[in-house]
Amino acid sequence: MVIVKIHGGLGNQMFQYAMGRRTALINNVELKFDLHWFEDFGASTPRTFALNKFDIQGQVASDDEICRLVRWEKRLGRKLYGMIPIKWRNYIREPFREPFNSQLLGVNKNVYLDGYWANEKYFADICDIIKKEFVLKHFDVRDESLENKLATSTAVSIHVRRGDYATLDEVVHLDSNYYNDAIDIISNKHGNCDYYVFSDDVEWVKSNINFKCKVNYVAPQDAFRPNYEIVLMSMCRCNIIANSTFSWWGAWLNNNPDKTVVAPAKWFKDKTYGTHCNAPEGWIRLQPHH
Repeated sequence: MVIVKIHGGLGNQMFQYAMGRRTALINNVELKFDLHWFEDFGASTPRTFALNKFDIQGQVASDDEICRLVRWEKRLGRKLYGMIPIKWRNYIREPFREPFNSQLLGVNKNVYLDGYWANEKYFADICDIIKKEFVLKHFDVRDESLENKLATSTAVSIHVRRGDYATLDEVVHLDSNYYNDAIDIISNKHGNCDYYVFSDDVEWVKSNINFKCKVNYVAPQDAFRPNYEIVLMSMCRCNIIANSTFSWWGAWLNNNPDKTVVAPAKWFKDKTYGTHCNAPEGWIRLQPHH
C-alpha cells in the first residue's frame, strides 16, 4: 500500500497525487490518501481537498493504515530513521529544498510519502495516465461560450497569482515587465493572439498589471474552481504561467502540439531554493525583472 499525504492548494495536491499514483502503479499496490492536514492547517493558508473532482484513483487511508507506515520513523526519530536506505523505508519525508531524487523512483511498495514532489520527473513515465485522470468527472457548472473561445488557435492564458503570495516576502512578485516580455515571446512566435487572464484577484490585476495589449479577464468560477480553471487554461493554445503550481498544471495539461509555454525562471528570491518546479523540456524560462 502507498499512502500519500495530501496538503496545500490544488497544484500541490496534483503533484502529490502524481507521485503517489506512479509509486503505487509500479508496485501494483493500492493508493490511499492521508487527508488529516485539512483538519488542522496550523499557520498555513486554509485549503480544501479538491482532487476528488478529478477522475482519480485511490481511497482515503484509515488511521490504522497510516500508523503502520509511520510508526518506525516516530520510534527511531527522524535522524536515525533517515540513515536507513530509502528503498527499505516505510516513511519518506521530502527534505526541504531537495531537488529531484532518482532514488525515490524505486521506493518500498509499502510506503508513506510526505512531501511536495513538485517535479515532472517523478511521474514522467506515466504522463498519459496522469493526463487521463486529471479530467473533471462531471460539470455541475460550465461556461461553454468561454470554452469555445479558448479552443481557438489564438487563445493564450495568462495567470497572475495573488492570494497568500501577496504577503509572502520569499516569493518573486511578477510585474508588468514579466508579463509583457512573455507576451512579446508569444506574439513573435504565433502572431496576434487573444489573451485571457486568470487570477484569484482580478481587481488587483486590473489596477496593478499594465498589459501592453488588450486582454480578457476570466471571471472566477464557483462550483468547480479551482479545478475548472486549470481545465480552462489547458484548453488554450499557449500559456503564460506564474510562479505557481496551479498554472504549471494548466500548461502541462495543454495537449496542443505547437504550444508555447512561458514560465518564470525564478520562483523564489532565495537562490538556494531553485525554481521549485522544473520547467519541462520545450518550455521557455523567462527571467523576471527585479
